[in-house]
Amino acid sequence: MPVNKSFMERVIIFDQCLQRKQKIWTKKTLIEEINTKLDEKGAFDRRKVRSTGISNSTFYSIIKYLREQYDAPIECKKGEYLYSGEFHFSYSALTVEEAEKLSKMVILLQELDGVSLMADFEETIARLNSVVQLRLEGNDKIIRFEHHTIQRGMKEYFNKLFAAIASSTEIKIEYRRFATGVAKCFNFYPYLLKEYHNRWYLIGRVVGKKDVITLAIDRIEQITLLSKKAFTTDGFDPDTYFSRTIGITVTNHKSPELVKVRVSKSQVPYFETQPLHSSQRKERNYANGDALLSLNIEINFDLKLLLMQHADVIEVISPKYLREELCKKLEQALKNNKVK
Repeated sequence: MPVNKSFMERVIIFDQCLQRKQKIWTKKTLIEEINTKLDEKGAFDRRKVRSTGISNSTFYSIIKYLREQYDAPIECKKGEYLYSGEFHFSYSALTVEEAEKLSKMVILLQELDGVSLMADFEETIARLNSVVQLRLEGNDKIIRFEHHTIQRGMKEYFNKLFAAIASSTEIKIEYRRFATGVAKCFNFYPYLLKEYHNRWYLIGRVVGKKDVITLAIDRIEQITLLSKKAFTTDGFDPDTYFSRTIGITVTNHKSPELVKVRVSKSQVPYFETQPLHSSQRKERNYANGDALLSLNIEINFDLKLLLMQHADVIEVISPKYLREELCKKLEQALKNNKVK
C-alpha cells in the first residue's frame, strides 16, 4: 500500500486516539478527532473552504494499514473501536544515518535539565526514542554540562518568556533591581534569552523606549503575557548586538575601544586557542616569548572581571584608565586578603 506523509498523519492520530482507552471511540468520534487534530496542525488550507475531512475509504484504509503492516490488534465491538491487546505503534521515515544523528541530539537534550521547559520535553524525548528506536538505555554518558543550583525565576518564568519571544508577544514585568531594592512594573518587548556564567538574562526593550536593555531573570517578581499585543524586533540581531562585547552587558551609546594586553609566555598558547574575543589579534612577540594582544571591544564590567581573573599572567598596556582602574582593584584586593 503506497503511503505518503498526509496518510501517515492520519494513521498516527488514529493510533493516539485508541491509546486513550478512557474514551469510547466510534467511527464518528474517530473521524471527528482526526479532522480536529489535522485542523489544529494546519493540515487544511485556510485560504479555501474547510475540507469535510477524511472519507470512509480513508478511515478503513487506516485500519487495514495498521493491521497488515503492524499487526495492530484493532477490534470493533458494537460500533466501538479499540486495541484488544498491548500495542505500540512505531513509524519512522528516517534513514539509519538520520536516526543515529537524532539519537545523539536526544542525548544532548537530556543534559539540558534545570528548567521546566526541559521537563515538559521529557515526554517528547521518550516518544522520539520510541519512534526512531534509539538505544539510549543505561547510564552511559557522552557529554556533560556544568550544573549549578537552579537560578531563581527559571522554573517560574522560563516557559512564559520562551513562549512570549517565540510568538513576539508583549509582556508586563514587575522587576526589582538589587541596587535600589524597589520593584517597578513596565511593559516589555522580549527579544532573546541568554545564558552567561550560569545566569539567565532577558534581552529586549521597554515599551516606549528606544534602547535595548538586559534584565536578570532572578530579579523578576512577576510576568504577565499581554496576548493581544504583538510586536516586531525592529531588526534586532543577537550576533550583531553582542559582537562588540564580552558577556551580557552592552552599552547602546558606547563605541568599542582598542585594548592591548601583554600575555606571559606560558599562557600565550591558551589565549591563542581560546581568544578573549573574536576581535583578538596578535600585535607582536617579545624576545622572552611574551605576546602583545589587541582587542577592539566595548569596555564593560564583564571584560574587567575577565582581565582580573587573569591578572597574574597578563599586563594591561592600554587604555591607561583601564590599567589604573584594575590596579586600584588589585591593591584593594591585596589589602582585603593580606596574610597577617
